[in-house]
Amino acid sequence: MARARAMVRGRKAELAALRAASAADGGRLIVLKGPVGIGKTALLEEAECTLRVDGTRVLPVRMGSGPGGRGDAFGLAPLVGAVRERYEQFPASGLAASLSTVARLSEAAGREAGGWAPSLVPALDSLVLGLAHQGRTVV
Repeated sequence: MARARAMVRGRKAELAALRAASAADGGRLIVLKGPVGIGKTALLEEAECTLRVDGTRVLPVRMGSGPGGRGDAFGLAPLVGAVRERYEQFPASGLAASLSTVARLSEAAGREAGGWAPSLVPALDSLVLGLAHQGRTVV
């Protein structure tokens, strides 16, 4: 962690923006992008530590970390994997059904020619709402 902390020097404004966005009411979508090696991962790891200290649940989803390919038409495997990995942090019973549905529909859509499953949208909505009802959560 010392390496990651050293890499975020000079990123106080970005850390403050991430912290403020997570504290605001309502949902937020923040996308970090930039060239490889610029420090996006280090910034997110530092933000994760800060948010956890503030009492926020953090569910890190690393895009590109799932199996991908034809069976993951929408790139949802990293989200499904992250929720499964930290499932014990979210004790509500509704998550299991939502998570299973998202995983199943995403895999099925990847096998179909059209690749679209309209029922995936409410299933994904149910999963995200289930996470949100557990308290302040950053995905």
